[in-house]
Amino acid sequence: MLCIVGIVFSYGALMVAVELPYKDSFSSMLLWDKPSMAGWKGKETLWIGVVTLFSMAFMGTPMLTYCGWKVTALFTPVVTGIVGSFFYILALFLDVAYPGIIFKADFDAEKSFPGGRNVNVVVYMGLILCVCAKSFKYATFDPTKEMAYLPLTKSEKNKAKAIVDVVGARAGKSIGSLFNILLASITGLEGKALTQTFFSISFFFFVINDILWIICAIFLDGYIKKREKKNELECKMDKEESK
Repeated sequence: MLCIVGIVFSYGALMVAVELPYKDSFSSMLLWDKPSMAGWKGKETLWIGVVTLFSMAFMGTPMLTYCGWKVTALFTPVVTGIVGSFFYILALFLDVAYPGIIFKADFDAEKSFPGGRNVNVVVYMGLILCVCAKSFKYATFDPTKEMAYLPLTKSEKNKAKAIVDVVGARAGKSIGSLFNILLASITGLEGKALTQTFFSISFFFFVINDILWIICAIFLDGYIKKREKKNELECKMDKEESK
């Protein structure tokens, strides 16, 4: 139960925490134009829907069938960790903005990499991160999480789901939001953009939650196998006693 809480908590905290740096990035790219920002979010939602349909149709079931529960459960955190690391590293080390992702005044908009507005790789990496994390959640994360309840008895399952829904899902999003509020207050803003200190600490928070997610999934796989063996032994004993 604690492992299930761990994976749900980690996902919620991680995604809420990464939303603010990503929003800061595409808002800066669009020069804080609200209609353009709304249009960008609409395109993001569209891509999430498309990739979700594709992944649920061609990824979830085949992965569970041929790769097993463990690989399928680890797929989303591993992909999220890799893409998220690229996003943060690019945001921190590409000389495209000051502060945060605000483009420098002396940059020429016509210039290509590594200066000017053509350096939007950070924003598109953030887009890929959000699309992959949210889409693969439905195809691999949610099914494996629900399968983790199967070896439990009916009363254990009800108690576990209640705790996971309240502690895991709600607490994860709350902690992620609190982290953003406190960190933005402490590190401050320069203009409209987040500081690079914010990005650095947010990256650390992201990595910690992703590692916690992976560890909980690995331990959960072991507990599921142990519980399944225990259930099989109990079933055999019941059959022998009935004979």
